[in-house]
Amino acid sequence: MRARKNIYQQSNNQQSIDMTTKIKVNDYYGTPSYYSVMPRAIFDALEVAALNGEEYVDVEKDLFDKMLEDYNQKMKP
Repeated sequence: MRARKNIYQQSNNQQSIDMTTKIKVNDYYGTPSYYSVMPRAIFDALEVAALNGEEYVDVEKDLFDKMLEDYNQKMKP
């Protein structure tokens, strides 16, 4: 029973980690000013979507929010 409970807890934790947000590919891919703050996972997802002709892609929300925060910090005068 205990092993099942741990698996269940891990599953619940995974769901909270896997929250995604949909972003427009052309808003971020091909825009070099984002590259220095863009996590590799987001870049890779954008690149695959661009190569497949997709307009939008789902990325991990926490990574995307952090990227925007870092970008805004970088662009402050």
